[in-house]
Amino acid sequence: MFDKLSSDVHMMYMGLNERFDQFEKTLESRITNKVSQILDKRVNSELEKIKRGVDQKLDTKFEQFAYTVKSDLADDLAAIRGQTDSLSTMRHPVTISNVSQQIAPDRSLSVVIRNLPETASESTSAKVNAMLKDGLKLSNITVSKAERKKSRTESRPGVVIATFKCKEDKQTVMNAKSDLRHINQYSKIFINHDLAPRTADK
Repeated sequence: MFDKLSSDVHMMYMGLNERFDQFEKTLESRITNKVSQILDKRVNSELEKIKRGVDQKLDTKFEQFAYTVKSDLADDLAAIRGQTDSLSTMRHPVTISNVSQQIAPDRSLSVVIRNLPETASESTSAKVNAMLKDGLKLSNITVSKAERKKSRTESRPGVVIATFKCKEDKQTVMNAKSDLRHINQYSKIFINHDLAPRTADK
């Protein structure tokens, strides 16, 4: 009886050992798989971040490269055009018309200002700059020159042809010119592109 009991206990012990061994193997396998999955996710996530970073840097580099190439091409094209214009001038005889065209001011930098009050011994440039500063609140923009044309009628001041230093300054003024109507002192003043011939006031 004791032998049988001892044998049963031994068999039970062996069975438990086998189940523990199997459980350990299963648990180890599950832990290994879980860790592997976590590592895979993290590795994939980090790889995706690295890929995005590389793509962004490549895009930025490409844009910088494209901008540099475009600028270089524009400079080269301008130089070629300048050389072509020089050769064209050398091939054709100099005439009064050609000289007039060469010394003609660039109207793309100029505007016509109408109804700007006229005073004796005035400084037209100073008066225009004051309008830009006080009327349009553009204290950082000044004209390179301003010239008042003689009016055809005594009841109206002559128009003023004002020339800016660059196209950006002119465009800023043209964008803001409508603000003059809100200032009593300048509400009747109008600013337009210089397109018409520079003669007397129309």
